[in-house]
Amino acid sequence: MVEVRKIVDLRAKGNLVVVQNNDGSISLNGVSLTEDESESIIKSLGWVAWEEDKFDILKKTLVWADGFNKYIGNKIVNDVQVEFTNKRATGTQTYFEKIKIFKNSECAYSIIKGMPGLKGKYNIYDCSNTSSIPAVTLKSLGSVLDWVNSAISNN
Repeated sequence: MVEVRKIVDLRAKGNLVVVQNNDGSISLNGVSLTEDESESIIKSLGWVAWEEDKFDILKKTLVWADGFNKYIGNKIVNDVQVEFTNKRATGTQTYFEKIKIFKNSECAYSIIKGMPGLKGKYNIYDCSNTSSIPAVTLKSLGSVLDWVNSAISNN
């Protein structure tokens, strides 16, 4: 779990410039990383598990960082933590993400992105409810983060 503020600040300061080198290795901010360094950085950005390539995971992190920066209010960014998991759907070549949003270190919402068989691109579940029915299903990252921003602001 990582503070959303950390990810937003790193991205805003230009500290998350990711490039995949010709040999498949990753450079971050112009510095070539070892496998262990790449893994350590990914973990420090809130990823607890992943099955996709490390470069793809870092790129996904940048998308979320940009989304948090654009759609989540400053007060919420300071009070919210996030945890990412990336898995491959059983029997497919499709990967999906589970993103947990924490408020005061307690899971508030769980977002499933891109899982085959679910109605929308993003399905949001309330962590306090064990229902397998999502609280809301949305089609874009912006609408998801607007919804999270509103839901957390109202609690």
